[in-house]
Amino acid sequence: MIIQNFAPAMLADEIKSVLCGDNFAWYYNPSIGYMKEEAGFQFTHTFWQREQQSSALLGLVKPLVYLAEMHTGKKIKGLYRVKANLRVPSNIPDSMEEIHQDHIQNNYMTLLYYVNDSDGDTEFYADDKKTLVESITPKTNSAVWFDSKTWHKSSPPVTNKQRVVI
Repeated sequence: MIIQNFAPAMLADEIKSVLCGDNFAWYYNPSIGYMKEEAGFQFTHTFWQREQQSSALLGLVKPLVYLAEMHTGKKIKGLYRVKANLRVPSNIPDSMEEIHQDHIQNNYMTLLYYVNDSDGDTEFYADDKKTLVESITPKTNSAVWFDSKTWHKSSPPVTNKQRVVI
């Protein structure tokens, strides 16, 4: 489910200003998700991890959880992880990007919130991990809600300086 205009403009602008600003603490991660280092790197910031707050800035992004309930009509019972990813242009071939699942347990859902306009699409695949089902270009203040067992991958930006998602 793709949701345009996910958050009120004031919240979307504040999140973008903070995460795309020059004072936000990004941490180097030598791999993308569970991938090997040769498949690329990203910068991350974890707000919430396994039932505990891990960033003083959780309050900035927590309203996205309430908005997810409002947009989907689903009751969110808890959080597993809330993190932001920053990808920059890379010379790693797109074929090296790992198709992965966020979580394989039943009843877990993923909310992918796009902080800024960028290239570097999110691609969704069938269970064979070869058949492309859908490709979504990041658009500021849009979100994708999907089953965490869905096979997908991100792509680094090519023409934009950064791709920021939560």
